[in-house]
Amino acid sequence: MRVAIRSALVRVIQAAHPDTEVRLTASIETVDFEKKNLDGAIRLGDGQWPGLEVDRLVANELTPLRAPAYRRKLDLKRPEDLTRARLPHTLVRFDDWRFWLESVGVGGIDAYAGDKFASSTLSYQAALEGQGIMMAQKALFADDLRARRLVAPVKPVLDRGDFT
Repeated sequence: MRVAIRSALVRVIQAAHPDTEVRLTASIETVDFEKKNLDGAIRLGDGQWPGLEVDRLVANELTPLRAPAYRRKLDLKRPEDLTRARLPHTLVRFDDWRFWLESVGVGGIDAYAGDKFASSTLSYQAALEGQGIMMAQKALFADDLRARRLVAPVKPVLDRGDFT
């Protein structure tokens, strides 16, 4: 996982619990608190997990992101312009492009075509290297947006609420 993503997650946790020492690992497996020596876990989902205390950490806003130079290659200005772009996908969040494209009413783009990556980190790296436009959870890339390592080529942001 890239340092920017890790540090954003750690900052979110430490803002809520400043005295907490954070040990961060990445997995798509569900944590079994009965078998693991853990105090907490960050999971994507609707928060309906019986027997667990759940707090929403960040808004679940989806937005396309790309390296600054990638727009110049394709002259992207509107969602419809994405027909000319490579759209890398994250396998654990495979429907995100479809959700976003449907929300902006853009047809004619295969929401499932494009490179597929096992993790958001790999999709992120591809976008940083100018290999396409990733669909991202905005909160995880706030540092990259501020530093202009990544930019949003088109609007709007889709708030998925509790659904991830």
